[in-house]
Amino acid sequence: TSGSDTVTNVIDGVVLNLTGQSPIVKTETLTVGIDQTAVQNSLQQFVSSFNSLGDMLDSLTSKTPGTKGGTAGTASPLAADPTAMTMFLDLRNTVLQAVGSGNVNSLGTLGVSTGAVGAAVGTTTRLHLDATKLDAALNSDATAASNLLNSSTGPLGTLLTRLQGYEDPSNSQAYVQSNTVSITDQIAALKTREATQQEMITNYTAMIEAQFTAMETALAMLQSQSAQISAQLGLTTTSSSNPTAGLGNVTTTGG
Repeated sequence: TSGSDTVTNVIDGVVLNLTGQSPIVKTETLTVGIDQTAVQNSLQQFVSSFNSLGDMLDSLTSKTPGTKGGTAGTASPLAADPTAMTMFLDLRNTVLQAVGSGNVNSLGTLGVSTGAVGAAVGTTTRLHLDATKLDAALNSDATAASNLLNSSTGPLGTLLTRLQGYEDPSNSQAYVQSNTVSITDQIAALKTREATQQEMITNYTAMIEAQFTAMETALAMLQSQSAQISAQLGLTTTSSSNPTAGLGNVTTTGG
Protein backbone atom coordinates (compact mmCIF):
# COMPACT_ATOMS: atom_id res chain seq x y z
CA THR A 1 0.00 0.00 0.00
CA SER A 2 1.33 3.42 -0.93
CA GLY A 3 0.00 6.91 -0.72
CA SER A 4 1.50 7.87 -4.12
CA ASP A 5 2.50 6.35 -7.44
CA THR A 6 6.19 6.49 -6.44
CA VAL A 7 7.08 3.73 -4.00
CA THR A 8 10.51 4.00 -2.34
CA ASN A 9 10.29 1.97 0.86
CA VAL A 10 9.57 -1.55 -0.36
CA ILE A 11 12.88 -2.75 -1.80
CA ASP A 12 16.25 -1.28 -0.80
CA GLY A 13 17.73 0.77 -3.61
CA VAL A 14 14.68 0.36 -5.83
CA VAL A 15 12.09 2.98 -6.76
CA LEU A 16 8.78 1.70 -8.17
CA ASN A 17 6.93 4.08 -10.49
CA LEU A 18 3.30 2.95 -10.81
CA THR A 19 2.17 4.05 -14.27
CA GLY A 20 -1.33 2.56 -14.50
CA GLN A 21 -3.88 0.06 -13.25
CA SER A 22 -4.19 -3.33 -14.89
CA PRO A 23 -7.73 -4.09 -16.16
CA ILE A 24 -7.59 -7.54 -14.60
CA VAL A 25 -5.96 -8.90 -11.51
CA LYS A 26 -2.67 -10.52 -12.50
CA THR A 27 0.84 -11.09 -11.18
CA GLU A 28 3.52 -8.67 -12.33
CA THR A 29 7.15 -9.78 -12.56
CA LEU A 30 9.83 -7.31 -11.48
CA THR A 31 13.46 -8.01 -12.30
CA VAL A 32 16.03 -6.03 -10.33
CA GLY A 33 19.56 -5.92 -11.77
CA ILE A 34 22.73 -3.86 -11.73
CA ASP A 35 22.54 -0.42 -13.29
CA GLN A 36 25.78 -0.84 -15.20
CA THR A 37 25.49 2.55 -16.86
CA ALA A 38 25.29 4.31 -13.49
CA VAL A 39 28.29 2.37 -12.18
CA GLN A 40 30.28 3.21 -15.30
CA ASN A 41 29.36 6.90 -15.12
CA SER A 42 30.32 7.15 -11.45
CA LEU A 43 33.62 5.35 -11.96
CA GLN A 44 34.43 7.47 -15.01
CA GLN A 45 33.72 10.62 -13.00
CA PHE A 46 36.14 9.41 -10.33
CA VAL A 47 38.82 8.68 -12.95
CA SER A 48 38.39 12.13 -14.51
CA SER A 49 38.60 13.89 -11.14
CA PHE A 50 41.64 11.85 -10.16
CA ASN A 51 43.39 12.73 -13.41
CA SER A 52 42.58 16.43 -12.83
CA LEU A 53 44.47 16.18 -9.56
CA GLY A 54 47.43 14.78 -11.48
CA ASP A 55 47.28 17.67 -13.96
CA MET A 56 47.28 20.20 -11.13
CA LEU A 57 50.23 18.57 -9.37
CA ASP A 58 52.19 18.37 -12.62
CA SER A 59 51.61 22.09 -13.15
CA LEU A 60 52.69 22.99 -9.61
CA THR A 61 55.88 20.89 -9.74
CA SER A 62 56.99 21.47 -13.35
CA LYS A 63 60.45 22.69 -14.32
CA THR A 64 61.72 24.18 -17.56
CA PRO A 65 65.51 24.00 -18.02
CA GLY A 66 67.34 27.01 -19.34
CA THR A 67 69.33 27.09 -22.56
CA LYS A 68 73.05 27.73 -22.82
CA GLY A 69 73.56 31.36 -23.65
CA GLY A 70 69.81 31.81 -23.93
CA THR A 71 66.85 32.05 -21.60
CA ALA A 72 66.96 31.15 -17.94
CA GLY A 73 65.09 28.12 -16.67
CA THR A 74 61.81 28.36 -14.81
CA ALA A 75 60.35 26.39 -11.90
CA SER A 76 56.81 26.20 -10.54
CA PRO A 77 56.13 27.01 -6.85
CA LEU A 78 56.34 23.37 -5.65
CA ALA A 79 59.08 22.19 -8.02
CA ALA A 80 61.46 21.60 -5.09
CA ASP A 81 58.87 19.96 -2.82
CA PRO A 82 59.51 16.18 -2.76
CA THR A 83 56.09 15.40 -1.28
CA ALA A 84 54.22 17.27 -4.00
CA MET A 85 56.42 15.69 -6.67
CA THR A 86 55.61 12.11 -5.58
CA MET A 87 52.05 12.63 -4.33
CA PHE A 88 50.21 11.60 -7.50
CA LEU A 89 52.27 8.43 -7.96
CA ASP A 90 51.61 7.51 -4.33
CA LEU A 91 47.85 8.03 -4.73
CA ARG A 92 47.76 6.17 -8.05
CA ASN A 93 49.46 3.15 -6.49
CA THR A 94 46.89 3.25 -3.69
CA VAL A 95 44.01 3.25 -6.18
CA LEU A 96 45.37 0.23 -8.06
CA GLN A 97 46.32 -1.90 -5.04
CA ALA A 98 44.80 -5.37 -4.71
CA VAL A 99 42.31 -6.05 -1.92
CA GLY A 100 41.59 -9.60 -0.85
CA SER A 101 41.61 -12.53 -3.27
CA GLY A 102 39.57 -13.78 -6.20
CA ASN A 103 39.35 -12.69 -9.79
CA VAL A 104 37.79 -9.30 -8.94
CA ASN A 105 40.13 -7.93 -6.29
CA SER A 106 41.32 -4.53 -7.56
CA LEU A 107 40.05 -1.58 -9.54
CA GLY A 108 42.29 -2.89 -12.28
CA THR A 109 39.98 -5.90 -12.63
CA LEU A 110 37.12 -3.42 -13.05
CA GLY A 111 38.84 -1.85 -16.02
CA VAL A 112 40.76 0.96 -14.28
CA SER A 113 44.39 1.10 -15.46
CA THR A 114 47.16 3.43 -16.58
CA GLY A 115 46.73 2.39 -20.20
CA ALA A 116 47.58 -0.53 -22.39
CA VAL A 117 50.92 -2.31 -22.03
CA GLY A 118 53.39 -0.91 -24.56
CA ALA A 119 51.70 2.47 -24.76
CA ALA A 120 53.86 5.44 -25.74
CA VAL A 121 55.96 7.03 -23.03
CA GLY A 122 54.10 9.84 -21.32
CA THR A 123 50.64 8.47 -22.11
CA THR A 124 50.38 6.13 -19.11
CA THR A 125 50.60 8.68 -16.29
CA ARG A 126 46.82 8.98 -15.99
CA LEU A 127 44.03 6.52 -15.24
CA HIS A 128 41.80 5.06 -17.94
CA LEU A 129 38.54 3.12 -17.72
CA ASP A 130 37.78 0.15 -19.95
CA ALA A 131 33.95 0.02 -20.02
CA THR A 132 33.90 -3.46 -21.60
CA LYS A 133 36.08 -4.88 -18.84
CA LEU A 134 33.92 -3.19 -16.21
CA ASP A 135 30.73 -4.74 -17.63
CA ALA A 136 32.39 -8.16 -17.68
CA ALA A 137 33.42 -7.84 -14.02
CA LEU A 138 29.93 -6.73 -12.98
CA ASN A 139 28.39 -9.71 -14.80
CA SER A 140 31.00 -12.09 -13.40
CA ASP A 141 30.93 -11.16 -9.71
CA ALA A 142 28.75 -8.19 -8.84
CA THR A 143 29.25 -8.65 -5.10
CA ALA A 144 33.04 -8.50 -5.37
CA ALA A 145 32.77 -5.45 -7.62
CA SER A 146 30.47 -3.77 -5.12
CA ASN A 147 32.93 -4.46 -2.30
CA LEU A 148 35.74 -2.89 -4.32
CA LEU A 149 33.70 0.26 -4.83
CA ASN A 150 32.69 0.41 -1.17
CA SER A 151 34.86 2.84 0.81
CA SER A 152 34.76 0.51 3.81
CA THR A 153 36.07 -2.58 2.04
CA GLY A 154 37.83 -1.38 -1.12
CA PRO A 155 40.92 0.69 -2.00
CA LEU A 156 38.90 3.92 -2.14
CA GLY A 157 38.75 3.92 1.65
CA THR A 158 42.55 3.73 1.79
CA LEU A 159 42.72 6.46 -0.84
CA LEU A 160 40.52 8.70 1.30
CA THR A 161 42.82 8.12 4.29
CA ARG A 162 45.84 9.01 2.18
CA LEU A 163 44.14 12.17 0.92
CA GLN A 164 43.28 13.21 4.46
CA GLY A 165 46.95 12.75 5.34
CA TYR A 166 47.72 15.36 2.71
CA GLU A 167 44.84 17.74 3.42
CA ASP A 168 42.66 17.76 6.52
CA PRO A 169 41.46 20.98 8.20
CA SER A 170 41.06 19.10 11.49
CA ASN A 171 44.67 17.86 11.49
CA SER A 172 47.41 20.47 11.90
CA GLN A 173 50.02 17.83 10.96
CA ALA A 174 48.52 17.14 7.52
CA TYR A 175 50.78 18.11 4.62
CA VAL A 176 48.80 21.13 3.40
CA GLN A 177 47.96 22.43 6.88
CA SER A 178 51.48 22.07 8.34
CA ASN A 179 53.12 23.60 5.27
CA THR A 180 50.61 26.45 5.22
CA VAL A 181 51.50 27.31 8.82
CA SER A 182 55.22 27.03 8.06
CA ILE A 183 55.00 29.27 4.99
CA THR A 184 52.84 31.78 6.86
CA ASP A 185 55.45 31.94 9.63
CA GLN A 186 58.22 32.44 7.07
CA ILE A 187 56.30 35.28 5.42
CA ALA A 188 55.75 36.93 8.81
CA ALA A 189 59.45 36.55 9.66
CA LEU A 190 60.48 38.03 6.31
CA LYS A 191 58.13 40.98 6.79
CA THR A 192 59.60 41.59 10.26
CA ARG A 193 63.11 41.38 8.84
CA GLU A 194 62.13 43.73 6.02
CA ALA A 195 60.72 46.23 8.51
CA THR A 196 63.89 46.03 10.61
CA GLN A 197 66.13 46.51 7.59
CA GLN A 198 64.01 49.42 6.40
CA GLU A 199 64.26 51.04 9.82
CA MET A 200 68.05 50.64 9.72
CA ILE A 201 68.15 52.17 6.24
CA THR A 202 65.95 55.07 7.35
CA ASN A 203 68.07 55.73 10.44
CA TYR A 204 71.32 55.49 8.48
CA THR A 205 69.96 57.83 5.81
CA ALA A 206 68.93 60.32 8.51
CA MET A 207 72.38 60.10 10.11
CA ILE A 208 74.19 60.70 6.81
CA GLU A 209 71.91 63.61 5.97
CA ALA A 210 72.50 65.10 9.43
CA GLN A 211 76.28 64.73 8.95
CA PHE A 212 76.04 66.37 5.53
CA THR A 213 74.03 69.25 6.98
CA ALA A 214 76.55 69.65 9.80
CA MET A 215 79.44 69.66 7.33
CA GLU A 216 77.67 72.27 5.20
CA THR A 217 77.12 74.42 8.30
CA ALA A 218 80.72 74.03 9.42
CA LEU A 219 82.00 74.85 5.94
CA ALA A 220 79.86 77.98 5.80
CA MET A 221 81.16 79.06 9.22
CA LEU A 222 84.78 78.45 8.19
CA GLN A 223 84.30 80.44 5.01
CA SER A 224 82.72 83.27 6.95
CA GLN A 225 85.50 83.29 9.59
CA SER A 226 88.15 83.11 6.88
CA ALA A 227 86.64 86.11 5.14
CA GLN A 228 86.51 88.08 8.42
CA ILE A 229 90.12 87.25 9.32
CA SER A 230 91.33 88.15 5.85
CA ALA A 231 89.52 91.45 6.01
CA GLN A 232 91.00 92.25 9.41
CA LEU A 233 94.54 91.43 8.24
CA GLY A 234 94.06 93.16 4.93
CA LEU A 235 94.55 89.83 3.10
CA THR A 236 92.89 88.61 -0.05
CA THR A 237 91.85 84.96 -0.49
CA THR A 238 91.85 83.37 -3.92
CA SER A 239 89.26 80.73 -3.14
CA SER A 240 86.20 81.02 -0.95
CA SER A 241 86.26 77.31 -0.34
CA ASN A 242 89.88 77.17 0.83
CA PRO A 243 90.58 79.59 3.67
CA THR A 244 94.38 79.13 3.49
CA ALA A 245 94.83 79.29 -0.26
CA GLY A 246 95.08 83.09 -0.33
CA LEU A 247 98.00 83.28 2.07
CA GLY A 248 100.43 83.08 -0.85
CA ASN A 249 99.08 86.32 -2.29
CA VAL A 250 99.64 88.73 0.58
CA THR A 251 100.09 92.45 -0.28
CA THR A 252 101.69 94.78 2.25
CA THR A 253 99.97 98.14 2.46
CA GLY A 254 101.90 99.92 5.20
CA GLY A 255 105.36 100.54 6.69
